[in-house]
Amino acid sequence: MTNKAIRLLFATFVAVFTLTAASCGGNVFEPLKEKDERSSLPDFVIGDDGEPLWFTLDLRERSASSSREENDGFSHSDVDGALIRSWTIPYYGNTVFESVFEFFKNSESEKITFYSRGNYYYFKNCVLADGTEYDLQTAYISSDGKYAKTANYEKLAGNDGVFGTSDDLKILTIVYRGWL
Repeated sequence: MTNKAIRLLFATFVAVFTLTAASCGGNVFEPLKEKDERSSLPDFVIGDDGEPLWFTLDLRERSASSSREENDGFSHSDVDGALIRSWTIPYYGNTVFESVFEFFKNSESEKITFYSRGNYYYFKNCVLADGTEYDLQTAYISSDGKYAKTANYEKLAGNDGVFGTSDDLKILTIVYRGWL
C-alpha cells in the first residue's frame, strides 16, 4: 500500500468516526431537517394565577406486566413499575424536550441528556445525585398514560395547543428498559 493510499484510508476512517460520534453525541443545538414542535422563543409558561405551570417527570422501573400498542412490533412495560425518582418540571417552551433540557442544563447533582436522530430528540441518559446512571435508550415513554411522541414532538399544551387547559401534560413517565 502506498503512502497516499494509507493517508486516504486514515482520512476516511477519521471522517467516518467523526460523523458517527457527532450523530450519537446528542448535540442539542444541531439544526433539524424539518420544523418540530419546539418554540422559536422558548420561555417559562405562567398560568392565570401568575405561577409557572409544571408537569411531573417520573423515572420508573419496568413493570411486571406489559402491553402492545396498535401496529407495534414489540411489547412495552406498563407504567406502574417501582418509582425510581420524580421531579416537578416547569413548562418551558412548547415541548417536553425544551422543559427537561432547561430544567437539567445547570444541575450539578442530576442530569438527563438527549440524543438526536434525524428530526427527533430521544432521552439518552439519566444520572441521579448518588451517581446511579440509567441508559434511557430503551426506555418506554408515556404521556399521561399514553405512548408519547419523541421529546421534541411531545407538546406540553396538549392537542388543543392552549396552555392552562385540561389536556395539558400532567405526568411524563420514563420506564427504564421499558421496551421488551
